[in-house]
Amino acid sequence: MKIVGILVLLIASLCSAQTNIWTSCGAATDHITISSITITPNPPVKGGNFTVVAAGTLDEQITGGNITLTVKYDKFITVLKQTDDLCADGGCPISAGSFTKTISQALPSAAPAGSYSVHVTANDQNNEELACVNVALTIASKSN
Repeated sequence: MKIVGILVLLIASLCSAQTNIWTSCGAATDHITISSITITPNPPVKGGNFTVVAAGTLDEQITGGNITLTVKYDKFITVLKQTDDLCADGGCPISAGSFTKTISQALPSAAPAGSYSVHVTANDQNNEELACVNVALTIASKSN
């Protein structure tokens, strides 16, 4: 389930739990169908912890691939763009089927409060798209 964990962590590392924060940008042929993502607290606060629960279905076994994450602050300023190997930590193969993944994460206190957009794509060992997700989110300032 490494692919699920990577997708959830990358999407969630900046998400808030607002309604309709994420949309699929993938095709009908995508191999992962994410049915839900919930994040608490709402919104995440910089310097604090948050928890993400994602559920969905993977329709093929994964033996390799990559994931690309692009994060933009205020829609235009790219603050992160990276591509990682899905199986870098020995998490493959990943079996097809239903999944639920829970991840808790700290949000760095250095992250500026404000609006972010996140674009995540994942491809399998055949370079076929596993999933594509766009996320619109807000990071809140820490209360005094």
